[in-house]
Amino acid sequence: MILVNTIDLSNSKETSKFYQSIYSSQLYGTFFVIFAKFKTKKISQGYKIKNITLRLMNYKGPINLGISRARFYSEQIGESYRGVLKVEVEALSGNNNMDFENVIIKADSRCTITNFIEVERSVKELSNPIKNGVFEEEFFYREGFEKKSGKYELKKVKRGKKTRPKNNFDNDSIIGAIGGTICPRSKNRVVK
Repeated sequence: MILVNTIDLSNSKETSKFYQSIYSSQLYGTFFVIFAKFKTKKISQGYKIKNITLRLMNYKGPINLGISRARFYSEQIGESYRGVLKVEVEALSGNNNMDFENVIIKADSRCTITNFIEVERSVKELSNPIKNGVFEEEFFYREGFEKKSGKYELKKVKRGKKTRPKNNFDNDSIIGAIGGTICPRSKNRVVK
């Protein structure tokens, strides 16, 4: 089964006012959705992306998530263009439920009608395995306590390569079918 969202890039008076759902997942026990508002220019057989405003909405869970970085570029596939939106999400972010307008858009980024915009989510690791009482469960396993230097400390074990999130934010490529974490990407068909 293939699940695909749709995105209207027509930039009509109606669609330019609304955020469109482009990605949903769960991290740190929090379910969240990323919405986007696109400003485009109609070109032959598609759209040139001029601006993207993102909003991450936390719905259910204990940890606030936010967007730390985002960028958009396109890849030519034959005669058509597929868009790629890379979004890095971080826990304990002050940038939650607010517009994220700093999406870096590579020059000449475009999408062809009936092609796709693929969203690829990366996770920014917390600066410490335990930050503000939150355990970094995306990158570590918790395994009780161990005695170190005469006191008991939390035993932290780094996740293996297969279960550890892969941060592919800075590469102009999409992670393959196996991403290492749950829901690292979504596919959105561009419609007229």
